[in-house]
Amino acid sequence: MKDVRRGMNLGADDYLVKPFTPEELIDTVRARLQRHSERPTSQLPPGMTPTMPLPFEMMGSARATIAGRYELVRRIAEGGMGSVYRAKDRETDQDVAVKLIARTATSTDRFLRECEALAGMHHPRVVPYRAHGDAGEGFHYLVMDWLEGMDLARRLQQGTLSIDETRRLIRHTGEALGHVHRSNVVHRDVKPGNLFLVGGEIDSLTLIDFGLARGTDSAPVTQTGTLLGTPGYLAPEQVKDGFTPDARCDVFAAGCVAYECLTGASPFHGPTPMASIARLMLEESPRVRQVRPDVPEALEEIIGAMIRRERGGRLRDGQAILDAMNSAGL
Repeated sequence: MKDVRRGMNLGADDYLVKPFTPEELIDTVRARLQRHSERPTSQLPPGMTPTMPLPFEMMGSARATIAGRYELVRRIAEGGMGSVYRAKDRETDQDVAVKLIARTATSTDRFLRECEALAGMHHPRVVPYRAHGDAGEGFHYLVMDWLEGMDLARRLQQGTLSIDETRRLIRHTGEALGHVHRSNVVHRDVKPGNLFLVGGEIDSLTLIDFGLARGTDSAPVTQTGTLLGTPGYLAPEQVKDGFTPDARCDVFAAGCVAYECLTGASPFHGPTPMASIARLMLEESPRVRQVRPDVPEALEEIIGAMIRRERGGRLRDGQAILDAMNSAGL
């Protein structure tokens, strides 16, 4: 099978929106996006830029080996702070995914949180953790199981899902998030690119990329005035200062994914990140049957409860998604 694994989405975009008028919203987001595009490369180890090959790729024909065990085969995804590789575990002869992250004070804190979160997860809906450590050359490494298939974003490029496929996807996402939330972790970046379909099958859904995850009792790493996440899947409260993330952010994002599976676009999708955030803050949550009338009312109600703007009225966590589906007989 051709390798279509996207791997992990590294370096998620950062956005900030403070209390606003519509005009202030536009000015603020535009300024943040401009600053994001001009982010200095000094965050990387000396001499490196985001587009340069990593030191491990500058070794001629010899394949680099991490920790004397993981032989890098091919880079499959990259971001501003590192890359994901397909690799071979020399001890088990199995394929693995190796994530390499540039070592800085902030990235180290986030990296350790990601490793801690994944190491404590043991669930068939969560990508399995294997190892982590110092890779040398100014990088950390994280090793996970290799997953063959495609992410949901790639699947949606082929068209919307059927109602039954979406029903199953909501249940499986609820199973994954239920375990994550019971582990006192918030993922903070649920989106189609982070829902991996092993073998391309909805029923093999696996949650990946815990790069933005944090414990519910963790001290913040992100400075005040900065928000991490992906426009189009952010909850309204995530774009305001003083926000403490909880499971309801993941529920909102999962609801946006479900809406997109049925309609072809997330409920607050815009042509640019700025437009997506503006829609999120200025518009009411849409109802899925307005776009796709054949969706059962019970399923529309559940998706509506997931993307409710006021988080106090939203389904509280992954288990609540499953409970709602069970109560509706879906």
